[in-house]
Amino acid sequence: MRFEPQIQRRYEAEHSTKRLASLRANIVVGLVFYNMYNLTAITLMPDILWLSVFLRLGLVTSISVLIAWVLGALSPARREQLVLFGVMNAYLIPAFMFWLTQAPLGNYSFGELPLHLMFGNMLLALRFRYALVFTGFCFITATVVAVLKSDVSPALELAFVLQSLTACTFAIYANYQIERRRCLDYLNSLQARLNSAEARRAEQHYRDLSLTDPLTGLMNRRALDQQIQALIDASTPVALLMIDVDYFKSLNDTEGHTRGDDILASLANCLKNVASRFQETHAGHVSCARFGGEEFVVMADIERLDSARLARDIVNAIRAAAIPHPARPDALNILTVSIGVACMTPQLTMQPIDLLVSADTALYEAKRLGRDRIVSADTADALESAA
Repeated sequence: MRFEPQIQRRYEAEHSTKRLASLRANIVVGLVFYNMYNLTAITLMPDILWLSVFLRLGLVTSISVLIAWVLGALSPARREQLVLFGVMNAYLIPAFMFWLTQAPLGNYSFGELPLHLMFGNMLLALRFRYALVFTGFCFITATVVAVLKSDVSPALELAFVLQSLTACTFAIYANYQIERRRCLDYLNSLQARLNSAEARRAEQHYRDLSLTDPLTGLMNRRALDQQIQALIDASTPVALLMIDVDYFKSLNDTEGHTRGDDILASLANCLKNVASRFQETHAGHVSCARFGGEEFVVMADIERLDSARLARDIVNAIRAAAIPHPARPDALNILTVSIGVACMTPQLTMQPIDLLVSADTALYEAKRLGRDRIVSADTADALESAA
C-alpha cells in the first residue's frame, strides 16, 4: 500500500514533521510502559529480574532514545526503517526473557509479546510494508521461543502459537485499516485541494476574460473603471490619456475590418511597449486599456509633467512605427493618434466618469485643432495644446 512516487514526495513534504513528532511522542509513551514490565518481572521472572532491568532500561531504552533523537536527520524511508529496527529490537528482549526464565510463573510473561505487536502496528502505525515485516518477525520469534522453551508442554506450545497467530492477524489487519484510511484520506484531501485550485484558476481565468478586451489583450472598460476607482480610493495623483486613432473610419472603409483589427492590435502592443519603457525610467505604474472602437486609454499615478512626457512618447512611438494609412485626407499616409490628457488629484467626491469626461473633452479639442496632437486639460477643463 504505497503512493505513487510523486504523490509520496508531496505527502512527505506536507506530513513529515507531524509524523516525526508522532513517532517521538509514541516512543516515549512506549518506553514508559515497556519499563513498567520490570515490576511484573518481580513476580513472573524473579530469577532474571536484574537482567530484565538491565536489558529494558539500559539497552532498549538507550537505543530507543537515540533512535528518537536521530529520526529528524533521516530521509522518510530511512526514518521508517530505523523505527522498524527499534521495535524489532524491543520485541526480542521480552521474547528472550520468556525463553530464559525458569520461574514457576515465567510462562505467563508470554502475554507481553502480543502487546508489543499491537504497539508497533497500531500505536507507532508502521507503514504497511514494514508492518508486514514486523508481524512476520514477531510470529516467527514467538513460535521459536515457545517451541524451544524447555518447560512448555506441547499443548501449551500449540496454545501459544495460536495466540500469536491470532494476535498477528488482528494486528496486521488493524494496521492495514489504519494505513488504508491514511492513504485514502490524503488522496481525497489532495483531490479536493486540486479541484479547489482548478476551480480558483478557472474562476480567475473567467474573471480575467471579463476584464480583458479580446482583440488587444488590454484591459476593457470595466477593468478601467475599477483601476481608476482604485487610484481615487488611494488618493494618489491620476493622469489619464484618452487616445483616438486619426481617420480610423476611412482606414476601415478602405482597408477592411480585418486590416483595421490588425492595426488596433499593433497599436495596443505599441502602447504596452511605451508603458513598459516609461515605468523603467519614471516612478508610477502605467496601465493600458481599450476604451471602445478605436479609442484607447493609458492611465498612470503620475503628475502632470510626467503625463505630458508619456503622451509625447506615445505619439512619437506611433509615428515611428510608420503604420501605413493610405486613406487619410491630409495625405500624411501613416497612422497617427490624437490624445487628450486629464490630470487630477483624487478627492472624496470624485468619480471615474469625472476623469474620463475631462480627458474626452481634451481629446475632442485635439481633434478639432487638426488631429495628430496632444491637448491637456486641468480640473477646470481649461485647455492647452502641445504638438
